[in-house]
Amino acid sequence: MQAGAAADAWGVTGYDPRVRLGPLLGLAWEWKVSSHVAGVLRGEGVVTKSLFNDGELPSQLVQLPTWRLGVTIGLRYVSRPQ
Repeated sequence: MQAGAAADAWGVTGYDPRVRLGPLLGLAWEWKVSSHVAGVLRGEGVVTKSLFNDGELPSQLVQLPTWRLGVTIGLRYVSRPQ
């Protein structure tokens, strides 16, 4: 299990650039493929405050948090096998 902080930088035409901070949670699984290669599967999620600041959207719209989810699969070279 992995946990930490994430900083997402946004640049949208017509708005000042902004940075949103939020928690990051992830899970990783690694398995042996050969003596020098490991397979890796990783999933992560980050949630931050809305991209828009208060008052930037019409009143009938509701600001929601921004979610970012990701999955990665790959191979990793192991220089000193155990």
